[in-house]
Amino acid sequence: LYYDLRSGTSKEYRMPNSVGEYKFTYEGFGVNFSKGIFKAEANEKNLLTRLCLGFAASTLYLLVQPVPEDIHSVRVKWTAWGALSKAIEPPFLRNDSLQLLILSGWNERRHMPTNKNLVRAKKSRNCGLVMAGCLGYGGLWI
Repeated sequence: LYYDLRSGTSKEYRMPNSVGEYKFTYEGFGVNFSKGIFKAEANEKNLLTRLCLGFAASTLYLLVQPVPEDIHSVRVKWTAWGALSKAIEPPFLRNDSLQLLILSGWNERRHMPTNKNLVRAKKSRNCGLVMAGCLGYGGLWI
């Protein structure tokens, strides 16, 4: 949900939640996570703002997505039985094929302030850090 503070209007945008290209369009400006491409109209007046929106959306996607410590072992499990089940492939297994997520920090995910990293920091420092959010993909992977 996008709420425009200047006009007081709100708009709803959704990222795809199935296998395929991850992309969205905002007022004629296209953001393609799969290819890492931004598409603007020739007369776009707010190009910098739109580029920031694309990177902000991809960074936020990474920050809120639960990711296990050992993605390789989850990938092996998913390859072994995931295709045979009715389960939905965990989104983090697709992140390394989405170019915009790679540009936004997927390869540096251990250094991003995600919920998982905040929990790890809390445990290692034994501090009273409080955080919100979910810590797992249905409690199954993390």
